[in-house]
Amino acid sequence: MASSMAVPKIIDFGYARYQHQSVSSFMKEGLNPFYLAPEALNGVYSIQSDLFSVGVMLYHLLYGIVPYHTDISKYKTDRNALVSAILDARRHPLKLPNTTMFEMDEQLLNTMAKAMAMDRADRFQSADEFIQAINGELKVESPKPTVDNGATKQVGGGNVLLPKQGNGFADVAGMTALKQQLQSDVIDVIRDHERAKELGISIPNGLLFYGPPGCGKTFFAEKFAEEAGFNYQYVKCSDIASPYIHGGQGKIAKIFDEARQNAPTILFFDEIDAMIKDRSKHNNVSEAGEVNEFLAQLNNCGEDGILVIGATNQPTEIDAAALRAGRLEFKYYIPQPDKETRASIFEINLSKRKCDFGIDYDKLASLTENYISADIKLIVDKAGRRTFRHKLDKITQQVLEEVIAESKPSISMEMIKQHEAIRDQFQGIKTEQPRRKIGFN
Repeated sequence: MASSMAVPKIIDFGYARYQHQSVSSFMKEGLNPFYLAPEALNGVYSIQSDLFSVGVMLYHLLYGIVPYHTDISKYKTDRNALVSAILDARRHPLKLPNTTMFEMDEQLLNTMAKAMAMDRADRFQSADEFIQAINGELKVESPKPTVDNGATKQVGGGNVLLPKQGNGFADVAGMTALKQQLQSDVIDVIRDHERAKELGISIPNGLLFYGPPGCGKTFFAEKFAEEAGFNYQYVKCSDIASPYIHGGQGKIAKIFDEARQNAPTILFFDEIDAMIKDRSKHNNVSEAGEVNEFLAQLNNCGEDGILVIGATNQPTEIDAAALRAGRLEFKYYIPQPDKETRASIFEINLSKRKCDFGIDYDKLASLTENYISADIKLIVDKAGRRTFRHKLDKITQQVLEEVIAESKPSISMEMIKQHEAIRDQFQGIKTEQPRRKIGFN
């Protein structure tokens, strides 16, 4: 090789393990991030993660550079930004600088590309399989095109949003205390797992978002997934419904199995009270069996790189076993927006529309006390339609105030008080529990 070409070397086996050892003990700190598989960048390890690294080493030996290389020097102090930059570079097809050097044939190129597939399922399933391909004993077809970050892939009735560069919590108006709590309880533990491990701290298997309808629980969960850098799968009641006895149990198991294949994944279950309803209120064995399956899947799912988030307007309808420690153990109340948050919601919803200069967001917030996020979005939409109908050039303060005067909150004060009473009940019985050590290491 030319003297200017970087030469990779195997210097030690400090990070090696036996195959039977737990995958939850994976340490990525100190390793070259360009050699790490996508899931390993987020602390999830498998045999296919090692095969990805071998594929990178082969590429480096042949071409003198690592694949998907990008400048990460400016991200040395920001691990999250560094990971995002590397994943963004891997959106693009694998570049082969010179396919004629070293008489490389299609079999070798396909073998190398298969080893570095973004999806673990598309890689070699064992080292023996990889060696057979290198020796030409196993025919390797051209790999599937790389999936673009931010794309949506259909999985088991729901959608998995693959890792993407998003604004995360920056897109969420207000909720400062809640964002800080989730940052501390979950995201910081994921990012600084070594220090957390020393203190015996781990993330929960599941979270419960509860509160009045229309306050942004689904939106908040998606932005939380962006902030954490996880895949995101949205699951609704119809995704697990089945006309067959125990058919729902199979669907639940399949959703969790596919989430494991795409780990790290946030599984978001909307209206989760309908999926794991109090078993004492069930009328048939099949429904109770679905709850049992759900509870079994919740146990230790974090070790497989799955974080479950459930959203509900009726948390008291959920089976008590699902709310205990080790399952949906952390509960977060998503309230109706306060004045500061309402002002931010108006500003966000009006930011991409043609508006008059000097919109008074604070006044709009004052006029919409007890309005929820969905109400405010509807007000802005109606103001846009009224502006269009009257052939005006811009949405004005006057038009917005006229629409507000003709509107009313979609949830009553009585309903808000009921939800706050439930919040106080949950907070009153919440106790600190010793927590297991789980995955994402």
